[in-house]
Amino acid sequence: MVSIQLFSIVHYSEQGKWNSAYSIHVFSIKMALVFAKTTASVLGLNYAVHYGSSMLYNAVCVPKNIWDIPYSIVSISSPVCTFFVNVMQLTQNNFAILATTTITSYLATSLRGGG
Repeated sequence: MVSIQLFSIVHYSEQGKWNSAYSIHVFSIKMALVFAKTTASVLGLNYAVHYGSSMLYNAVCVPKNIWDIPYSIVSISSPVCTFFVNVMQLTQNNFAILATTTITSYLATSLRGGG
C-alpha cells in the first residue's frame, strides 16, 4: 500500500535516549477514501456509457417486428451499430479489468499479511 508519512511519534526510553520511531500513516486513510470515490465515479461513468450504448443499439439496430428483419440484416453491419457494439465490449472489458485487479490486489495484500 502506498502511504506518505505525515508525522512520526518518537518513543524515548526512561534514560532519555531514542528508542524507536513509530510512523502513523494518516494519509493512507485519505488515499483510501479518494481511491474509493474515484473508483465509484469511474464505475458509474463506465456503467452509464455501457447502458446508453446498449439502449441506443436496441433502438437503432434490433428489429422490432418481423418486417424489420430484412432492414436489420443491413443495419447490424452499419458503422453506427458496430460502434455501439464496440463501446459495449470496451466498457465490459473495463469493468472486468477493474474487478480483477481489485480482487487480485486484495488477495495479494491479505496473503502478504498487510491487510
